[in-house]
Amino acid sequence: MIHHQKRKSPVNVCLPPHKSRKPEKPKGQRHSEEHEEISSEDITIAIFCALAYEAVAVKYALDEEYSCRLKGIGPRKYVYSFGRIAKHIVVIARPHQMGTVEAAHCATAVSQQFPNVRLALMVGIGAGIPSPKYDIRLGDLAISIPQDGHPGVIQYDFVKYEKDGIVLKGCLNKPPPILISADGSLQEDEIMERRPLERVLRKITSLPKFARPETDDILFDENFHHINKGSDCGGCNASSEKKVVMRFPRSDYQPIIHRGLILSGNGVIKDPQDRDGLQRGTKDAICFEMEAAGIMDEIPCLIVRGICDYADTHKQDSWHYYAAAVAAAYCKVLLRKVDHQEVEEATSIKDATQNTIDNMDRRMLLETLHPVKEASFDSYIDGDVGECIQGTRTELLIEVAEWGNSPSRECIFWLNGMAGTGKSTISRTVAASFRRASILGASFFFRRGAGNQGNAKRLFPTIAWQLASSVPSLASGIKQTVENIPDILAKSIEEQFNKLLLQPLNNLEQPNQQKKCFVIIIDALDECEEEKDIGTILQLLPKAKESKSISLQFFLTSRPELPTIFGFRGLQKRDHHDLILHEIPEPLITRDISLFLGYRLSKIREKRSLSRDWPGEHRLQSLVTIAIPLFIFAATVCRFLEDLRWSPEERLDEFLSDPAIQSASQMDRTYLPILNQLLTGRDKTESSKLKEEFHEIIGVIVLLARPLPINALTVFINRKESTVKTRVESFRSVLNVPEDPNVSVTTLHLSFRDFLTEMHGKIASHCFRIMNSRLQHNICSLSSYGTQRTEIDDQIINYHLSADLRYSCRYWVYHVQQKCCQESI
Repeated sequence: MIHHQKRKSPVNVCLPPHKSRKPEKPKGQRHSEEHEEISSEDITIAIFCALAYEAVAVKYALDEEYSCRLKGIGPRKYVYSFGRIAKHIVVIARPHQMGTVEAAHCATAVSQQFPNVRLALMVGIGAGIPSPKYDIRLGDLAISIPQDGHPGVIQYDFVKYEKDGIVLKGCLNKPPPILISADGSLQEDEIMERRPLERVLRKITSLPKFARPETDDILFDENFHHINKGSDCGGCNASSEKKVVMRFPRSDYQPIIHRGLILSGNGVIKDPQDRDGLQRGTKDAICFEMEAAGIMDEIPCLIVRGICDYADTHKQDSWHYYAAAVAAAYCKVLLRKVDHQEVEEATSIKDATQNTIDNMDRRMLLETLHPVKEASFDSYIDGDVGECIQGTRTELLIEVAEWGNSPSRECIFWLNGMAGTGKSTISRTVAASFRRASILGASFFFRRGAGNQGNAKRLFPTIAWQLASSVPSLASGIKQTVENIPDILAKSIEEQFNKLLLQPLNNLEQPNQQKKCFVIIIDALDECEEEKDIGTILQLLPKAKESKSISLQFFLTSRPELPTIFGFRGLQKRDHHDLILHEIPEPLITRDISLFLGYRLSKIREKRSLSRDWPGEHRLQSLVTIAIPLFIFAATVCRFLEDLRWSPEERLDEFLSDPAIQSASQMDRTYLPILNQLLTGRDKTESSKLKEEFHEIIGVIVLLARPLPINALTVFINRKESTVKTRVESFRSVLNVPEDPNVSVTTLHLSFRDFLTEMHGKIASHCFRIMNSRLQHNICSLSSYGTQRTEIDDQIINYHLSADLRYSCRYWVYHVQQKCCQESI
């Protein structure tokens, strides 16, 4: 509050001042013909007023008035005035009618006419809500400062009627932090008994119309209603039946500032029962008003209201002008506290509005494009798979960085290498680096056997969705495509590329701006499940060079398999730069694998409190020699040794003594020693059982067309959950086993899938068993056979169709086909 109160014996009125001051003409006002003309682009702050006298009060608070010639943008059906407060150039905007809808239209017009407006204030009168917490009087101030979890303004039109009373539901945006901070500075002035508001108010109220009225400030009891409709409260005050609320008198008549929740809506609250009913739902409410709800969702805004009545049946018209003057005075002292440079650097309302529209477009795209979120480079589903250890792959990463920062270079950088050479880890490192440099457009990590993550038809919708976040201005163009072609997900890959990427890029306008550059990461292209799609994708990517607004480059990784090799042969040499990972000089690979193993083993040594010389130089070099050139070997061995249920020392000794590490096959050297550990110390019967469980559980996990969580897997293969959990836990070095039983178990690397024996026939039989026992007519108990899928709640589907049943229905054909392919081979 601006002034501390002194309590005296209670009385029923607040007396007016004994003398009125001699009117003074406010300084800084010039005749309209003398007003300096400014550009609409000079204006950075908007002040909204609903009524003419509210706008006039603010004009009297200006340090200087200006004129402005508006451009032919947006509607001109609103009243504008222009001026300066401190160093801020402001527009005072007034709609022709009151209410939230008209206020919203006015706010939209302001954002169009004045593109550099950064923030706004809504300044005028409001109805006070007296309460034990807030001793609100006529002429006081109500400011929409967020407190105790509320946003400063709530729309009282949005209410829910419950047994215990009315519950408010509609919350609006918070005021600008700049203005909240400035109000905090004014609070400090109040504590120090400085009175900047009093000095400014004195100038405005020197004009007779805005002077404090010489009528009593009486708060009538809620059960005593106004007597003579259309007249003031003189008759009420003289009535022998009047009932008033007893209040302590104040020591002076300076306005007190109340900070809290303002209730906004289209209706005028003129009944104390309605007032108290709405106030019960929000104990911090201090004021009712009619425009803030329309403004605040359009423009970041602080609401400033001078109290002119108590939202009851009594008529207090004589207080309106003075209340408007108090609000205008606060507006001026507040803006004096706001740093001009800080406002200049804030986001303009036009940009903020566009950002809001872009966010809405992206939310719509998320619902319609169904992007594969797991395909992003930083997806949680990938568990502990990370980036390159510092100091490794340095030459390669420098080469990729130079290419990515050179838009004139080849459109595609193709990193190819055989299984296990570390391509995906490099891709994640490159993606993270490019994101830090703000040039990562999107990423898609293919994964065969992971449902839509291996489906080429989800590639460009996912990239388009991610690109709309990296380049927000693209969102509206992509949204237009989706609206024009609702079934875009069912179209060919070529049409998806042209309509979701190329067309929005070509339609994007970037006036007077340097062409922006972004890199898109596509990892493991060879894991795309349809081989013919690989060549199609490669043929489409160079077309991105046609874009005039944004430069797109593509970082691709894959194994050197025929579909990819043939696809690149169909491109112009100038369109791609190739690097063969397994042909990097062996000394560099040896250095990098040695650094990797040294780092990971040191972490195991620290975590398990092993001796300082573990594992020893000889063992370390043995592992490096066996691993070359496969990083997957080094990573798998480290995960194998990290298992907390086993001694790292014993496991390493057993691993190095296993004859399988001498195998000519690199995959055998990687995986056989780990699988052999399962049988160590087991008799013939136990070994036979473990082998059966391995094929039944691990084999199924590896070959599923789409991963399943443990709880669904146990039903699918008809095994006890404890058995499945125990067996899966034994293979954390090759499987990603989430702690959450509802999250799918996946292989850490495709090479493990390739290594194992195929079991598609067994999985197909599981599918048939599940479908035979669980499928039934109208399984979701729908009321109509014509019900569309979009009309069915996901919870209903999940309840009636469990994950194992959904998997069986979708993928039984896939496993039958795979079994037939194996038999033909």
